[in-house]
Amino acid sequence: MIQEKYLIIYYSFTGNLESLIPMFKNQLDIDSVRLELVENYPKAGKDFLKRYRDEESNNILPRYKETKIDLNKYETIFIATPNWGNKVPPVIKSFLSNNLLTNKTIIPIISHGGNGEVGIIEEMISYLSGNKIKESLVFRQANLTEKELCSFLNKVLQREVLI
Repeated sequence: MIQEKYLIIYYSFTGNLESLIPMFKNQLDIDSVRLELVENYPKAGKDFLKRYRDEESNNILPRYKETKIDLNKYETIFIATPNWGNKVPPVIKSFLSNNLLTNKTIIPIISHGGNGEVGIIEEMISYLSGNKIKESLVFRQANLTEKELCSFLNKVLQREVLI
């Protein structure tokens, strides 16, 4: 039997989601794609918030660097995103808007600072019609252990689709 190859697509502004990639690679045969903006967000709080709020209020989808990944090679795709004010970051929305993902199994991974997944799954679903969305992994910042990840992967990769 051929073992399925997985893909994780992620955006990591602070490094929380970036730190998960080695743990994923320890557990699965998985490729990873880090979304990188053409013009990075400013690190300063005021400047960051100004740009982010402008993108959100004006539905601006920032450009990201070409990923050079053949999405057709994967049946199951993890999409890892931070929760930014109960919204999906604009760069993730930009990727989802620019790539036709259909007939895939999508597993959301959500990092947050205290709000959980509030609003994130519903927003992601709006970009992912025609796909099976499985249960999401939600964790607070960098507090996910490899044991917790392994337990989640065992559960989600063997259970029925929830949505």
